Amino acid sequence: MPLRLIYGKTVNNIFEPFTKKSYSPSCQLNLMRFSSVHCSRGRRWKSIVIQFSIIVLILNFTWWSMLNLLQDDGGKLVLKVTIIDPYLELASEVREATLDSWNAYKEHAWGLDELRPISQTGRIWMGTALTMVDSLDTLWIMNLRHEFAKARQWITEKLKFDLNDDHINVFEITIRVLGGLLSAYSLSEERVFLEKAETLGSKLQATFDSQSVLPNVNINLALQVSGPAPWTNDQSLAEVSSLQLELNQLTAVTGNITYALKGGKILKHLHTVKKHRGLLNTEFSTKTGEPREYSRITMGARGDSYYEYLLKVWIQNGKTADFLKQDYIAAVDGIKELLVGYSQPSGFLFVGELNGSKKRIPSMEHLVCFLPGTLAYGVYHGMPADHLQIAEGLMRTCYEMYRQMPKHLSPERVIFSEAPDSKLDIQTTPGSRSNVLRPETMESLFYMYRITRNSTYRDWGKSIFQAFQQHAHLPSGGYASVQDVTSTESKNNDEMNSFWIAETLKYAYLLFNETAASLFPFDRWVFNTEAHPLPIHTTPNRLIQKAYQ
Repeated sequence: MPLRLIYGKTVNNIFEPFTKKSYSPSCQLNLMRFSSVHCSRGRRWKSIVIQFSIIVLILNFTWWSMLNLLQDDGGKLVLKVTIIDPYLELASEVREATLDSWNAYKEHAWGLDELRPISQTGRIWMGTALTMVDSLDTLWIMNLRHEFAKARQWITEKLKFDLNDDHINVFEITIRVLGGLLSAYSLSEERVFLEKAETLGSKLQATFDSQSVLPNVNINLALQVSGPAPWTNDQSLAEVSSLQLELNQLTAVTGNITYALKGGKILKHLHTVKKHRGLLNTEFSTKTGEPREYSRITMGARGDSYYEYLLKVWIQNGKTADFLKQDYIAAVDGIKELLVGYSQPSGFLFVGELNGSKKRIPSMEHLVCFLPGTLAYGVYHGMPADHLQIAEGLMRTCYEMYRQMPKHLSPERVIFSEAPDSKLDIQTTPGSRSNVLRPETMESLFYMYRITRNSTYRDWGKSIFQAFQQHAHLPSGGYASVQDVTSTESKNNDEMNSFWIAETLKYAYLLFNETAASLFPFDRWVFNTEAHPLPIHTTPNRLIQKAYQ
């Protein structure tokens, strides 16, 4: 079908100049029917010559077109057909959404951390131009080179890491800013990003001046002092165990083993602590570095990326740290045994959580939807094949969390019905009905499609992206969190988190654009938990390897 249309269009373009009445007032040619020519005798021969020339041109064009379409394959002529990906138009729409979001940030919050799109103001959180740095590799991947250059110029001249604030979260600044700078350097090879990454990495070393082997969770960049969060004396599992991809890569590009040593020491310690079927509590003592038995076990907030980084850190350096692989497989076994449940009446697979009494609660955060992608990525790298079955089931559930809501957007948390007489599989609770444009489902759809090649995952991504377009896009520019996905009323919150551009839109673009996605083969690149691609060291880096021995 596309071939016929393209060919027909080409032929029509050839005829077009000669079929217009304005061609010759005294001699009009009806070339489409090749009818007789009505003109003066002196022009008749000229017209015949023109007709003959056009026929020769058409035959010549047809011949060369066929030669181009037919390829010789061992003496046989094989028809070469170019298939146009129908999702490319969606990728273009995602790119436009990114540009719209970026321009709103640039106009109203340039140099600040995040945009408040409704009030059209900016927010300071880390003092690192967070949205700008977090978006660098997205701009590069989407070939938004002008925007990338403007960001690079600002970063070169003004990014200092000198905010005098005691409450800068080490985990967030590591995955978003350090990860963003390292990824931008890996893609562009522009040294300014490496220099800024090294400056930040050096300042972050103060976080390891703690009472235990685990780092403090907050830091003051100006004073280079660190401490616990003001509301608790505990440290969360995810915050202390999700710095390693970035620290390892910083070691790889600087040759300074200190960074990898600090990260490796944490994961080696967590390998030794008490677990529940391979699963860890979310809270740890700042004094002893041991897990708090009363705290919950979850694949959601404060636990999630520990399990993600077990796998990805193992992959990052050539699969040399066997204890990480062992811990990851044990954790997935624990998920299957203790956390997996099935809703009623439809039988959707969900991953619940254990409360302090180790009783499974049939509740799941949207954050858990990172797990299908991580499981699939693990199977790609040789993990047990049955992990993909869990991934496929959970992926369907994550999509249903969108599809079954009136706005077709997922809430932050849902509760699953397990009673045999239930009529609704998925329910929501007050306080958890917002959608903050999170990336986890789009992320997993990207992985699931790339690994299974099942186009259903692209269709689901299309539906989700269109819901974002309908309910999150503001006429004044930018995108804003949705207050209540269960309400038909349109209300938004005045926030556009940096992960909207850095993760959600990036993963959507890679889901729909085969060419862009092919630049990041899974045996060469690993994405950190903020969607920043970092190179895999297929030949193990000896410094990183030493840090994990």
